[in-house]
Amino acid sequence: MKYFFGKKLTDDFIKVKLASENKEMVKSARSFAKISNLKQNYCFICGSKKARKECTCYTINYLRCLKCNHVYVDRRISDKDITKYYSKNKNYSLTTYANKTDLKLREKIVLPKIQFVKKFSKGKNWLDVGSADGSAVSAISKNDFHVQGIEISENSRKFAKKFRNIDIYPKPLAQFFKENKKKWNIISFFGVLEHLPEPMTALKISNKLLSKNGIIVIAVPNYDSISTDVLKLTQTPNRHLIPYSHIMLFSKDSLEYSLTKSGFRPIALWCYGMDTIELFKHIKIHKKIFSKIKINELFKNINELQKIFDSLLRGDEFLIIAKKIQGK
Repeated sequence: MKYFFGKKLTDDFIKVKLASENKEMVKSARSFAKISNLKQNYCFICGSKKARKECTCYTINYLRCLKCNHVYVDRRISDKDITKYYSKNKNYSLTTYANKTDLKLREKIVLPKIQFVKKFSKGKNWLDVGSADGSAVSAISKNDFHVQGIEISENSRKFAKKFRNIDIYPKPLAQFFKENKKKWNIISFFGVLEHLPEPMTALKISNKLLSKNGIIVIAVPNYDSISTDVLKLTQTPNRHLIPYSHIMLFSKDSLEYSLTKSGFRPIALWCYGMDTIELFKHIKIHKKIFSKIKINELFKNINELQKIFDSLLRGDEFLIIAKKIQGK
């Protein structure tokens, strides 16, 4: 497998992320913790029940599987309620994806990922699972691919239609598989698998939907990142440490394990992130403690520092490409 590191943090992206507070996300995390009554006593990926505690976020524990190194919550809402939340909850879509403020920025953020995938793709038919507001679908289509998006959030689909003029399939992947027998060259999950209660099922269905030598593209938060270490120090962790939404978090090991078990061979791993932004925000919050650190000088070197984190596989996002080796 080939390794790639780093993705430049642009000035406009840095400014937006430094200013973001994620208050609604924190509010939702506290509310959902009170109704997360379904105990999760086994690993979503390998099924093992042997695990150790990693951290606690909003009274919910994240556990690390001792077999495959996957990280998952010890209690959550039911599968039915998860589907209901993502498909019908307007607050979710409005505070995460479906807002006009980030319309152009979100497409700009996903573009480097698409350009990276182009290096490994041999076909033009692309299926994007969990398309949200359609930013990835829009960017993919502009790069000469024939693309179909899947998204169960009604509000996000309406947003995609209104502001991007994109029609997105409205049902879950399993239903799409039953209704569509077309073979795809590329299937992508950009920030999706960590939300799904049955990620292995999604990967196995994807294997069946892919053409011979097709590739799967997965972008997920990296639990073993600098951002995780920083967020665990805060009273209100956010981004990927939101247990009601991110019911699991991947390590490099569990990501490779899940793909291998689903009939894929990983061929490329790209590690990048915004750990330096999280670190910078934390230092600013505690600027009295870190008064001797020249914050402005650190800010100037934010990309150089991020490259170091990425090269150590400590960046907070992985994008992995795997080739289909099994299935029909």
